[in-house]
Amino acid sequence: MSGICPELDARLSAELDRYYFSTDGSGLNLDRWEKHRGINALHRLWNIEEIACYGVRFATEDIRKVILDLMKPAHIKLALKTVDFNSGTAYSLWLGCAIFMFAKFDEDLQHEIRKGILSRGYLPLVVAGFLSEVVITEKGRHISQRIKVNLSLKEKTQYDFARIVTHGTARKSYAEGNYFMVPNSVLYMNLSGGEILLYACLLYYEDRRTHTCYPSFREIGERIGMSKNTVMKYLRSLEKRGLVETEQTLIRTKSGEVHNGTLKYHITPIAPIKKAYDEKELDKLRREAEMRERIAKYERHTKNSVHAENHAENEQM
Repeated sequence: MSGICPELDARLSAELDRYYFSTDGSGLNLDRWEKHRGINALHRLWNIEEIACYGVRFATEDIRKVILDLMKPAHIKLALKTVDFNSGTAYSLWLGCAIFMFAKFDEDLQHEIRKGILSRGYLPLVVAGFLSEVVITEKGRHISQRIKVNLSLKEKTQYDFARIVTHGTARKSYAEGNYFMVPNSVLYMNLSGGEILLYACLLYYEDRRTHTCYPSFREIGERIGMSKNTVMKYLRSLEKRGLVETEQTLIRTKSGEVHNGTLKYHITPIAPIKKAYDEKELDKLRREAEMRERIAKYERHTKNSVHAENHAENEQM
């Protein structure tokens, strides 16, 4: 094992020697190159500082616990089968993340497949969609795929993996500290600076159990340096995009009088909204391409017509 990857951690090396790549022929039935790729991928996975996806974060110890306690030979085989091989240096990184995905969420995946929610035939798309949302921290660098996968809304339930990752854990506090998380997707939805600032402020106030909050316009304005009217303008925009829902609350005084209270804000799950946005943008690009093609076709037709008329006039002369 050390001949292939000299820096392999002792715990990982012992695990792989015993259960996966033993010299007695047991374990994984892989050819030499598959074995080489699998070991390199696991070596990089073992040393990743953090994997973040759909707002959920896994630190080094979380990743290693998955490798030692949950990983099975079938997970490595599935990853090798569903991640297209290429000679780039990042391949082993994405292969390792795919192995982690299958090991960490195997029970949920199998449950969804048995219920017919996820389709086994769509596993390559499930993996591609997962990897396109992953942000890896390795040696202090943040690494993500440049290509984002846009999945069809029509059949998204057959390969939508976001709800598995975020089920029961979306926007949880993973460590104590004076900070909170903002989904990466917010920066890729063409929101204005004011909209992003207001959305982040609402996440700051949000109750992580109910995903609701009750700050007043004055309180929000003081936090982010906006007037009441400006806060209301950006709030309407966030509501229109489906990122936030509001509900008027009522306050009953001791004398029995009823007055309007502050708004109740509900921060909606962002994954399906981001997918809908991507589909809309993709459809817009298709329409623009079709329009350009029609214009080009019209110009070619006009040019040919003018050429034919000139040719006819020359013949008459």
